[in-house]
Amino acid sequence: MRLPEFGVKFPVTNFMIFFAILIVGLFSLSKLPVDLMPEIEPAAISVVTVYEGAGAEDVESKVTEIVENNLATVSNLDKITSRSMEGLSVVTCRFKWGINLDEASNDVRDKLEFAKRTLPDEIETPIVFKFNTAMIPILFMGANADVSYPQLYHIIDKQIGDYLKTIPGVGSVQIIGALERQINVKIDRAKLEGYHLSVGNISDRLARENVTLPAGDLKIGYTDYDLRVPGEYTNTEEMKNIIIAQQDDKIVYLKDVAEVEDSFKEETMIVRNNGKSGLMVMIQKRSGANTVEVAKKIQGALKTISKRLPRDVNLVILMDSSEHIIQSIKDLTGTIYWGGIFVILVVYLFLRQIRASIIIALTIPFSLIICFIFMYMLGYTINVMSLSSLAIAIGMVVDNAIVIVDNVMRHREKGEKPKEAAIFGSSEVGLAIAASTFTTVVVFLPMMFLSGITGIMFRQLAILITVTLLASLFTALTFSAALCSKLLNSLPQENFKSDKKSLYQKFYEASNRYFEYIEKKYSVVLDWALKHKKTTVLIAISVFAFSIFLMSRVGTEFIPEEDTGDLNVQVELPVGTRVEETDKIAKKVEIIFKENIPEMVDIFSRSGQSSSGRFGAVFGGRIGSNIIVVGAKLQKLDKRTRPAKEIAEAIRPKIQALPGVKKLNISAGSPFSRILFGGGK
Repeated sequence: MRLPEFGVKFPVTNFMIFFAILIVGLFSLSKLPVDLMPEIEPAAISVVTVYEGAGAEDVESKVTEIVENNLATVSNLDKITSRSMEGLSVVTCRFKWGINLDEASNDVRDKLEFAKRTLPDEIETPIVFKFNTAMIPILFMGANADVSYPQLYHIIDKQIGDYLKTIPGVGSVQIIGALERQINVKIDRAKLEGYHLSVGNISDRLARENVTLPAGDLKIGYTDYDLRVPGEYTNTEEMKNIIIAQQDDKIVYLKDVAEVEDSFKEETMIVRNNGKSGLMVMIQKRSGANTVEVAKKIQGALKTISKRLPRDVNLVILMDSSEHIIQSIKDLTGTIYWGGIFVILVVYLFLRQIRASIIIALTIPFSLIICFIFMYMLGYTINVMSLSSLAIAIGMVVDNAIVIVDNVMRHREKGEKPKEAAIFGSSEVGLAIAASTFTTVVVFLPMMFLSGITGIMFRQLAILITVTLLASLFTALTFSAALCSKLLNSLPQENFKSDKKSLYQKFYEASNRYFEYIEKKYSVVLDWALKHKKTTVLIAISVFAFSIFLMSRVGTEFIPEEDTGDLNVQVELPVGTRVEETDKIAKKVEIIFKENIPEMVDIFSRSGQSSSGRFGAVFGGRIGSNIIVVGAKLQKLDKRTRPAKEIAEAIRPKIQALPGVKKLNISAGSPFSRILFGGGK
């Protein structure tokens, strides 16, 4: 039994199948995560090694070269690159696309174990870093305070950071900047030499004393108690009275050679939000989590938490990637809606029948719903690429139904009954529309075999368009055929009255005359083309050659430039510049922003680097005490505001004119394009 025959003879079963598809599709749609782009995992693994206090030359000779030599024998390695900076080594292994990165990671760890034997003892444990687009921060938040600034780090860490980590979907919360608590031991060099001691003696003694040890267990009656000997410091007075050494019956305490204070770490990064000293909070989501939903939960939590903070502590959202995602998805969704509406209107203008147009229009939602089911099964997200594929396919999914309906109407005009016309009319063109659909499918199918980042991004487009077109073929042969047997029980001409013409009849006859006119004009053009074959072929070849010429004049780029309302400036000063001097230039950059960008809503600046900021080098960023990053959140783009690119070009010469500026990079794109593909000049 053919599909059209099944659809027409068993309409209830057919409609129940599509009703089930509708329910499953809507459920799948509700479960699909929302993101900007498909999750991308580049075929690269980085080994990050922190060598505190070492210069770039020492890092190169003592760490980078050793790690490079050991990792050079990793399987499936395409190339290996490295960066040696002050206190940091980054060695990146790039592999051939398509390999299993988990196996490659294990291979890198095995080779790294051999390298550790010859690395300096002073380094921190090397970290194997595998980048994924899910690691891109989804939200940057700024916090500043006046009176509470010394306690700001502790307040944000305990009252906000710990709470945000409990929100489903939040992966990590990192705090950048501000004063972080630290117990400082200030050693008096003269006294230390007087007791013939070294800094190493004090360091070892402090480490040995600051330990809590297990002491077995104690059983009393029905209870078994775990015992431990507490030895960790609880206050600075305990540390002052630690015995460092004993010389000639004289006990040397720590307070005899050093001053102990409960203070803060040395400030290596200075952060300001809207001109006030503060810090930044970087929030990352877990892999596979819905970016938009996680961002909404974070914003809801911040409204609750902010009420419990001290009055002088202010929170501001500096960057929220969900805003750009929502806007992009909204624009594409609107495009799909309008595309569907215009498709239906065009179909109606040509067919001039409401019932026939409804049959064809129903092909669109059911084809897309079937596509949503496959997206859920394949673990895809609703993103720019997946919605683009639906926008492309929405104009093609009606082709099969149009052919089916048109042929069924032709059989009805011959006098056949609705059921017979639906079966014979659909079966007659079934093979033709199947061949047409598969011809279109083979155009997109090869994109599934692309490699690299291009393959990851466009594979979804190829698969979803293929699924949508095949779904439209199945829907046209079954659902559309069944609807034709139920709805096409009368023809327009049968409803027209000769005595009084209705508005619909007037529209039908007028449009019919217009189509006949177009048909006559087309026949004239076709007759001329057949009589002048050589000229027709020559015109076609000329148009093709001119198109090839124009193609060479069109620029190329991987990702088009976009205005997300975020403007970021990175300024590089001479290497070795103190963070205090760097911050002076940062203040001048902030003044340039405030004086020249009236569209600015919020501004932040970072001068220098923090310990956690070192890992920005893995993404290709510049780090060091000489680096300034200033960012601004702009108003939404409209007729009254300037594009971010125009603003960037306006402030560029003013920043370049500042003393000591060696390099300047200005970017106005989304965080995704900046981190993954680079941005700015």
